[in-house]
Amino acid sequence: MMQTINMCRFFLLLAGIMILDLTSSVVASLVKGDDRSVSIPRSSSQYLAQRSAPVPQMSGPPVCGQFNTGDKKDFEQLQYDMSGDKSNVTTPAKKCRRQRCKNTTGVYVCNDNDHDVIIPYLTIREFAAKPGKECCTKRYTDSKGISGQQFSDQNWNVIIAYANCNHPQDQDRPGFGPAGDPWGPNGACEN
Repeated sequence: MMQTINMCRFFLLLAGIMILDLTSSVVASLVKGDDRSVSIPRSSSQYLAQRSAPVPQMSGPPVCGQFNTGDKKDFEQLQYDMSGDKSNVTTPAKKCRRQRCKNTTGVYVCNDNDHDVIIPYLTIREFAAKPGKECCTKRYTDSKGISGQQFSDQNWNVIIAYANCNHPQDQDRPGFGPAGDPWGPNGACEN
């Protein structure tokens, strides 16, 4: 009886070692880029790549007042809307894309890389919050305009600026002010 139990333990141990060996072989082939032995859905590989990507850091202080202004109250609503959004957005290489819009206020992500970037909305919210707090700080009764840009250490940035929410997401770009119409309909960016 004892010999039978020991024999069962031996075979269970051997089976466990074989499973571990097979698992490590699959992982090793994936690390080497050889995915012939296992088919991983595209979404899973994107998830793994994103999970292992370094966390973006803010690069320097925000740049204030460079773009036509959005509205401070609309920006606060956009921040609230993004706070519960756990999805990711893709911004194409060498493009700016409006990610959120309310009335005449937009949050844009601009990608200066030669490749697309995938960024969680919560990260976009965090990056937008910095110029939201530090730019155009004059009281709302004196100036309702907000305009700011926060750069990342990964060659992309987030902009708060005027937006025309009637335009498609890819056709709307942050405008530069001051020029002929210095700030747009939301007033000046004043500190």
